[in-house]
Amino acid sequence: MFSSLLNSRLTLSLVSIVSLAAMSACGGGADAGSNSTSQDSATSVSSAVDTSSVVTTTTTATATTSTATDTSAPATAAPLSAPASAATSTSPSQTIVVSAPAAPTYVPQTDVVPRPAYNTGTGFYIVGTKLYDPTGHEFRPRGLNRVHWNQSGDDVGIPATGANAERFIMDFTRKPSDNVALMQKQMINMGLVPMPGNWAGTCKVDTASIRAIVDTWVAQAPDMTTIDRYSIINIANEWGPSASTVWRDEYISAIARMRAAGYKGTLSITSGGCGQDQTNLIKYAQQVFDSDPEKNILFDLHIYGHFYATQTATWQTLFSTAMQQIAALNLPIMLGEFGPGKNLAPSPTLLTPEQIVSAAESYGFGWLAWAYDANDGYNCTASENSYAIVKKCGIYKTDADLTGYGLQVVPMLKSMATHAQVFQ
Repeated sequence: MFSSLLNSRLTLSLVSIVSLAAMSACGGGADAGSNSTSQDSATSVSSAVDTSSVVTTTTTATATTSTATDTSAPATAAPLSAPASAATSTSPSQTIVVSAPAAPTYVPQTDVVPRPAYNTGTGFYIVGTKLYDPTGHEFRPRGLNRVHWNQSGDDVGIPATGANAERFIMDFTRKPSDNVALMQKQMINMGLVPMPGNWAGTCKVDTASIRAIVDTWVAQAPDMTTIDRYSIINIANEWGPSASTVWRDEYISAIARMRAAGYKGTLSITSGGCGQDQTNLIKYAQQVFDSDPEKNILFDLHIYGHFYATQTATWQTLFSTAMQQIAALNLPIMLGEFGPGKNLAPSPTLLTPEQIVSAAESYGFGWLAWAYDANDGYNCTASENSYAIVKKCGIYKTDADLTGYGLQVVPMLKSMATHAQVFQ
């Protein structure tokens, strides 16, 4: 991602929200990026899908409900190339003391679903609506997004949360071998499924952007495919127009190019409209899935200001209805981003993490909270009115290091996330 993208992120998101009101289109995304940067018998938070009520969890504190915005909101959270000296974290070798074991949680499973004959890879694969790891055991992503690849607290803090997957903003200016080494050390070796993504097309709709992103993946295939067995590739974060055959056709082309380059593992495809357009998925996801000879696509929808628990305007989408529609597709789905639900800019919603996770669990969707380290990269701090899980520089030793939002998300991760058997 480039600084121009970072500086325009808030503007793009706000424009998207205005477009929602005017055109009944999708909402703006709530991401920002920085180049500095399951198994599914687990118990559901609730079997109810009615998102008008908050699900009770083991949360030990409640987030504040102020609607004030903070500079740590996703649109401006991560200045490019924050100096390494700004991070005041513990060394990765330091012992972590948390309120629950940081070791990966593996749930013994007897049911093994064999890899379909049409799937020629060695990594994760799809059968029906479910994702399976290379050993044939069901895996549901329950994890976190990561903004800063080089923030020294993240590498030990994220595994301590209980997350089983980590979607992160990969810095494509680095050598591909360095990125692979980072994923091997900080994710794979820690029992986390890496989900590297390219943020250069965030909230863009032009075909040149997505084609350039795929060019980069293809060029880096010799390195990136060496971890195909353990990773899930998020081709492009929040690229594409809403309710559009352009989104469909460009991803059909992207999949073909990725497969020809040697990527045989699961590819994650995020909806258009800054990631929030459910219509792309409802109309076109099946065609995109069917185009893949590996039949190995995980669709990704982001839950921010486009979605409401109670519909009060025609441009708003009722969250419960959207989830029912998405589930009816009978395709593998992940809610790959959501925030604290405190009406925070740049894409405000009052939907709480508990409501979103409850729906995901009810329908068998994966879920990833945004974001573990959505802090001010220079000041290395996050306020209660931010999208950050931890308060400072990715540090998580005890629950005192968590924001109110973190105190909602981390207990859910620790109680629900089970790790892929392939890492055992």
